[in-house]
Amino acid sequence: MDGPSWKEKEHPPYGAHNTQEYDEQHGRWWWQKKEVFRPKLYTTIGKHARSPRLSRTIVRWAGNTPNFRKLKRDVYRKRWPKPDQLNYRLFAEFCLKEFNKRSLLETAHTLPLYGAGCKFWRAPDENHPETKGQYFVADQIEYRLRPIRGDIRGTQYLYGRPARAGIAPIAKSLGSWRFETPENGHPLVYRPPFPEMAKEVAEALIAMWTEEKWHGAKWGDVHPPRSDKLKVIQLREKGLSKTEISEKVGRSEHWVKRWWREHPATLERPAGSRDVVLKKASINAFRDLDIRRRFISEDSTYKSLVDKVTWRQAKVVARDVNTGELALRYNEKGQSLSAGRQVADYSGGLDFLDEILQKVFTQMNIRDPQARIFMNFYADGKDKVAAHRHDFWTCLLSFGSPRILTVDGRPVLLRDGDLIVFGTQNHGVPPMPDISDGRVSLVIFFYPDADNLERQWQTINEDEEEKSSADVVQLLSGGMDKGFKASLLWGESKDETSKSCDCGTDSAASALTQALDPGLAKRSLLSSPNSDLQFDSQQQPPAAPAAAVFSIATGGHNGYAADERRVEEKDFFKWLTSHGITSLWDLRSPASDWSEPGQLKRACAARSIAYRTYPLGRREAGGLPGHLRSEEGQDVLRRFAEVATLGGRAAFAVAQSGHSAGTARAEVAEQLLLTAAVAKVLHILPGGQLQEHVATGAAEAPPAPAKVEVQLTSPAAEAPKEAGTKWKPQPLKVVAPAGAVAKDDMTTVARRRGARCALARQSTEVDDLGLYAQGVKKQLESAPDVIAMQESLKLLALSRRLSATRVQLLSDLRQQGQRLQALSNEKTQLSLEINNLQDRHALLQSNYDVIKASQVSSEDLNSTEISGNSTELLLSSRQRALLGSLAVTTQESSGMRQHGFFVDVLSLDNGEASLAAGAPHPETLDAWELAVRKVYEQHVLRLQKQMLIADSKALEMGLNVQDFRDQIQRQEEEKQDLSDQVSSTKKELDSLREDMEATRKNYDGQLERDPKHKIAWRQALVSNDGRMTMLLNGLETLLEQNGATEMVPFVAGKSLSVADLAIWRAVGWLSSGVIDGIPSTYVQQFPKLWALHCAVDPSPEASVFEGVVKGRLGEQ
Repeated sequence: MDGPSWKEKEHPPYGAHNTQEYDEQHGRWWWQKKEVFRPKLYTTIGKHARSPRLSRTIVRWAGNTPNFRKLKRDVYRKRWPKPDQLNYRLFAEFCLKEFNKRSLLETAHTLPLYGAGCKFWRAPDENHPETKGQYFVADQIEYRLRPIRGDIRGTQYLYGRPARAGIAPIAKSLGSWRFETPENGHPLVYRPPFPEMAKEVAEALIAMWTEEKWHGAKWGDVHPPRSDKLKVIQLREKGLSKTEISEKVGRSEHWVKRWWREHPATLERPAGSRDVVLKKASINAFRDLDIRRRFISEDSTYKSLVDKVTWRQAKVVARDVNTGELALRYNEKGQSLSAGRQVADYSGGLDFLDEILQKVFTQMNIRDPQARIFMNFYADGKDKVAAHRHDFWTCLLSFGSPRILTVDGRPVLLRDGDLIVFGTQNHGVPPMPDISDGRVSLVIFFYPDADNLERQWQTINEDEEEKSSADVVQLLSGGMDKGFKASLLWGESKDETSKSCDCGTDSAASALTQALDPGLAKRSLLSSPNSDLQFDSQQQPPAAPAAAVFSIATGGHNGYAADERRVEEKDFFKWLTSHGITSLWDLRSPASDWSEPGQLKRACAARSIAYRTYPLGRREAGGLPGHLRSEEGQDVLRRFAEVATLGGRAAFAVAQSGHSAGTARAEVAEQLLLTAAVAKVLHILPGGQLQEHVATGAAEAPPAPAKVEVQLTSPAAEAPKEAGTKWKPQPLKVVAPAGAVAKDDMTTVARRRGARCALARQSTEVDDLGLYAQGVKKQLESAPDVIAMQESLKLLALSRRLSATRVQLLSDLRQQGQRLQALSNEKTQLSLEINNLQDRHALLQSNYDVIKASQVSSEDLNSTEISGNSTELLLSSRQRALLGSLAVTTQESSGMRQHGFFVDVLSLDNGEASLAAGAPHPETLDAWELAVRKVYEQHVLRLQKQMLIADSKALEMGLNVQDFRDQIQRQEEEKQDLSDQVSSTKKELDSLREDMEATRKNYDGQLERDPKHKIAWRQALVSNDGRMTMLLNGLETLLEQNGATEMVPFVAGKSLSVADLAIWRAVGWLSSGVIDGIPSTYVQQFPKLWALHCAVDPSPEASVFEGVVKGRLGEQ
């Protein structure tokens, strides 16, 4: 047999347990990706519940529990759901029920194809093989999600024979179900169970997983990193095979096949507050890990950093729910929270640290002149940093005790002197309580240039030779990369905000010099809430505030005065838009009705108003006055003033409409004016009027924030060190604030930023044009000079253009056909409407004629003289002539409706019906006649109007039909023109095709007659791997196998034969030197052939053979 035995069998087809349910859950995406991409093995039941953020679901974390240990030893552990590389971390609780409690559906849920095709029977225990002659084979299973319930159908067997088909098994809701996979099942679907895992191996895996969970799952991402997918795509574009990529990335070939042909833009970005960076970052923002062990070998660096750097307490930061930016976190009292580490910025002054930074900037190719240098100090293993990410690259040096750094959930151990470089990966430092010594991390934040981007995946395919070559390239490259433009990666806001780097010959050294420049304006993004950059010792007075802000109230809040009026939503936004408000800050706590933050945010978004909510006024913080004076309140007011200063009009919203002293409006306005954050505050009063707030000075100034610095001194500087004692940092000391941070004018910075953006764009366009010109020049230099290929290229371009024109014409023709069809349908619809109008018009005309006749008869009766004694006769005639038509509508409506008489046109109200019901009293005869005449006249006028409307509509419809007919005629004429144009284009294409074929044949003929081409072809023929060399090697081997020697070099035997003469003739022709491209010494590299030629050439037989050949040539 050529292959495995299972390939020779007939196996059940791939597929899901139920086609209808499968399509409802997954759609028909697998139909476009062919059947082979359709999932075959794992279930997706409950996938929506497999979220680590959920806890009250059937899927949950359960590490190192009895059920978890059972799961690790389960022989069918690979049958568990495995989406997004969750493996066995998440599992359904029902799947680990005891054997005697596990129902049939819960047992089948863990099997391939949900148990379809498997055999089931109830047994006393899990290892009991006896079926008692009765078992059930599942054919179809349908589930209902959460909880696992549904319907299972199959065939019941008795002693190997089918008893009943299409039934549900008995006692399916009970436990104690055993199963077996089908014997002829496809091995890729119904895989055999794994051997039972030993207890020792299971315990070791559990311990390993627990450690991974501690360092990875709790602090990193659960889903596979998006960078791995980008890495696979980049390596495929570089030409690596699937196997090579799998080895370098460390993932299976199946996983690589799933992602390596995807487009980077289609990859799903991580969601969540801490992943807001990835929603805006480009794919070039990723950078693979680059780890350099013992990059700094000095052991005293940690001690020097702790002693000589002034440390301050770090603050806890988090992503702002409104903007996604990093901001300080506060407690209930409005005070900032201290983080478990100390921090410091560095702007030069330490010689040993300057030497380290010089080495880092040079060897790691950091050329960003605005790189920020930052340091973290961890006193012991209890200090930590939660998982977070930046939208710039990070170069980190670790000094001191070893600590774990998690990068996208993967633990990386950093020892003293180690260096690591990474991009926008999620990273953090988890606590390690067993570590008692400290650690210092020196962090360099920078944006990459073009050279860095080329090396973003370099670490997975870089060897020692490439490293050395990279060093040489670095030494030869001078000056800052002109292609550096951070806006290409993170938007225009990340452009340089200071003058360009004056690089000279060493760009890295120049970048380091500017990074340490205390007077340089840094990027606003690099200044996180933990950054207290006081580069300039000379304090500058703050610029005078020039911004004006507004205040508005929603009103109607519970607990305020009775005269507090509730503001309607339409009035609220009318006042905002009338004053041009572009940003609204909601400071209320709490809010209600339509102004609830969620509804108010949606309403502002519909009106293009930026909305933020920062509730101020918590009771724990001292109410609104105390909360405004706290750190949180001052931070909110400062950011509010910055938004108002940078552009647009900003307003803060409170609940109270009043603006007198003591109200919410007055409190916020007083604090804004007291801190000199804004120039003035304008209150928007009910009705839309403006009133400027007058500062009273009643508000208390906020307390000056204390600056926490860590004065770390070693015991050696104060007292002699005792033997065997470890040095530890001293307690923190609170130092008074030194002053405000020097800031540049934001307007000037923005103006410089815009100028540099324009200059960088122009430089990039010039470089692109230069590269394009160089490419065109190379193409012109490599063009063949045998034939003028330009004409051929022109013909080819013309043919392509004509092909495109033909495609466009065909598309237009199809569109015209569709329009003609639509017009035809509309014409049919109009014809139906015209017929309906004609029928209605006929009905109106008949009704009008009847009423007109009744009116004429009424006038005739009025003109007749009637005596006073003939009242009864007069009344009866009126009932017959004047009231006949009206009475028939009210009294005999059921009989007249079937004939359509007065049904659609004439209708009487109650008063008119009473007039037509019976005869009036003789005294009221004249009034009754006038009333009847009035009724007739009204109905006649109504009918006349309806007839005029019907006539005008019919006329309009007729004109529309005529227009559509004309349009259809024009469309048919255009269709004929397009058909003629397509025919002529086709003829031109055929002519061009014939011309190109003739040109191609002419070119091939000239190429064959070209001497240079013939010489090149012959040289390739006699090369080491050429066809002629291969043939002569074969003859050489043949002579060697026949026993030819230097003394007797003949082909067969010891005498000359015809074969010897033939080989002599061929060798002599090749070695004659008359063939261009084949040297005369070519045959001498074959010793046995050359020896045969030398032995045959002086022989008389050769002379005779040569004479015979010449004689025959002479005869010819």
